[in-house]
Amino acid sequence: MRKKVSLVLSFVVVVLIVTLGISFAYFTAQFTGGETTDTITVTGGSMNITYDGGPNINIANIIPDNSPAAIKTFTVTGNNTTDIDMNYKISFVVEYNDFSEDALKYRLTSTNTDNNGEVAPSILDLTNIGSGAKIIELGIGFFDVPTGGNKVHTYNLEIYFPNTTYNQNEDQDKEFRSYVRIENYQDPCSSGNCLKDKILGKNNENVTIPLTEPGKQVSLSNETVLASAEDDYGTSYYFRGAIKNNFIMFADMCWRIVRITGDGSIKLVLYNYNKGANSCSGIGNSYAFARYNEATYKSYFNELENSNAYIGFMYGTAGSENYENEHTNNNKSTILNNLETWYLNNLVSYENHLADTIWCNDKSVDTKYPYGTILGYGSNRTGYSASGRIYANGLQATNATPTLICPNDSNGGKLSSFTVDDINYGNGDLTYKIGLLTADEIVYAGGMFAVENSTFYINENTKDTSWWTLSPYYYTSSNIAFVFLMSPTSGFLNRNLGVKFNLGLRPAISLISTTQVSGEGTSTNPYQVEV
Repeated sequence: MRKKVSLVLSFVVVVLIVTLGISFAYFTAQFTGGETTDTITVTGGSMNITYDGGPNINIANIIPDNSPAAIKTFTVTGNNTTDIDMNYKISFVVEYNDFSEDALKYRLTSTNTDNNGEVAPSILDLTNIGSGAKIIELGIGFFDVPTGGNKVHTYNLEIYFPNTTYNQNEDQDKEFRSYVRIENYQDPCSSGNCLKDKILGKNNENVTIPLTEPGKQVSLSNETVLASAEDDYGTSYYFRGAIKNNFIMFADMCWRIVRITGDGSIKLVLYNYNKGANSCSGIGNSYAFARYNEATYKSYFNELENSNAYIGFMYGTAGSENYENEHTNNNKSTILNNLETWYLNNLVSYENHLADTIWCNDKSVDTKYPYGTILGYGSNRTGYSASGRIYANGLQATNATPTLICPNDSNGGKLSSFTVDDINYGNGDLTYKIGLLTADEIVYAGGMFAVENSTFYINENTKDTSWWTLSPYYYTSSNIAFVFLMSPTSGFLNRNLGVKFNLGLRPAISLISTTQVSGEGTSTNPYQVEV
């Protein structure tokens, strides 16, 4: 029989019921917050905001349930007689939340009631709120102007406390306070100086179709394209071939632009570590590598190699008897520690300009062309998915299937998708926003497994040494873990050296989508990030 015990507190301690081995915790709560503004005035018009029951999220008697614990309905009404932009931003403001990290979720449904402008996109997948106070940006909407009278956008924000198969007792007697905030928004890219817009051109006019197929052919010496492919966030735009207009100065160093991710952030890889007014003109066989310890730019991927764990950017307990314990991200790899050292010496003061983008260390095992077992732990011979996609059992010219989407790991989780704070797309296990390129990204840029290509841009300034990617290859019967590497002399991907080899450390970062720049992207007039 279900019981509730009510206390004169914001939360009620619950009576626990156990049924079929599943624990259901019962809660009583009042979710509160404070927001009173309901009108935004802009020159030539106004936006009026109406909240059903006010902006606060008010919930009583919250219990684990797969139905929404609360639904907040609100409308934004625009009326503008001029041609001045009328944009707005919706934020979900969490004032206090001591629920566990994965306890509460939200979903946003957006309706363009009067078919004017664009609403903030719906977020239909249940999305984690996470613990602690925070501001979650739900999206940007706008009205076409002049509006021709009142035009309405309608939103439903649903809050969930999903019932799970695991014990939820830790979320008894917890508190959550939040509200919805809507404010005027000025597009920082309206000036036309945002990097992503300069790369894409007006109406994406710079986007073309590759002359060669990524993974199955190397790029041609005369191939210089900006093409598209899907990634974890949406449509990504990547440079391929002998590119000469993707140079960018950031943090007083020169980088090459690799691609625009689906969320609009821009991924870069180091081109010249030397600092100076225009280091993009510098040419040197080891310039693309990070000096993380005085003149040292070579690093092990991991100092140990005798377990499946050591294919990891981070890893769990080597020699485990199951996949999860082997690959849980408890320990930092050697190469991650060295990247962090370099980051702290060179990039930490630029953190606000860096995007929290996924760094994919694909730990999923290869079931397409299995090598040995498909277990992925201890000393079991195991091939990892990137090997199947890119080497394709030696049939890469016909069967390669590179991807910019980071697969779930073999337990269906996010062990492979490294992020700092983002736990919706990634795992939140990194400390700093830095990583390495994947083998797939190098393939899209123009490379291929064991096929020479000396003309694609990724290979420039790297002739001194092979260098590490982030993509695991396999763990062999000789008890050695292997990760994809780039062989620069011939310009191809390889896997001939285990993780306990000193190879080049080549950092990659992502700039936020609103990054503004000057310049043209050439080596003599590179893009310059406005900081």
